[in-house]
Amino acid sequence: MTQPRARRSMSSSDMSGDTDSETLDSKLSDSARTVLLEGPPTDRRRSLCGSLHGIEGKTDVLVVSYTRRPSAYAAELDDEAVGEVIVIAVGDTVPSAEESVTTHQVSAPADLTRLGIVIDDVLDGRDQVSVCFDSVTTTLQYADYTDVYEFLHALTGRLRAVGARTHVHINPLAHDEQVLAGLATLFDARVDISGDALSVASRPLLADGRNV
Repeated sequence: MTQPRARRSMSSSDMSGDTDSETLDSKLSDSARTVLLEGPPTDRRRSLCGSLHGIEGKTDVLVVSYTRRPSAYAAELDDEAVGEVIVIAVGDTVPSAEESVTTHQVSAPADLTRLGIVIDDVLDGRDQVSVCFDSVTTTLQYADYTDVYEFLHALTGRLRAVGARTHVHINPLAHDEQVLAGLATLFDARVDISGDALSVASRPLLADGRNV
């Protein structure tokens, strides 16, 4: 059963008069390289991917997808600003045959070790990468919380090390606040669109500009 949402320890902001993209631009710090994007799987949540990718200078885009066709992600990106689009199709997701998308397949959704290896292979040798993980809610249907937490801890550390910008989708309606709060400790910021207004909750910054 979904439990009531608790007050967050991070400071949060709402700007109901602005669009989602404008709120992100004004409230999400450039230092927030890893973001937990909370909201139901709607077009609104998907529309924020472009803003969270922060595409600049032919950035390669890596998507881990459990449910959507790989070609759908390419269609939502600006071809002129994006380098290569790589989609790791997990489980029954159908790989794309389109030339605009490079696809890899991880057949077993519970095999986080294999997924991590494929992600590492994709990241190897790339200078500028933005990552979308869609979504950890589905991951938690196949693996227990501790394994998923440890996987994301290793993944976000690896992505920070290579300077990648990363956002991870999660449906807060499917989890209690304890799960959300635990996973949020792995990210620089939480972006919540589960209500009418978009809210941004960022972790405090250290003197050198890194998030606590």
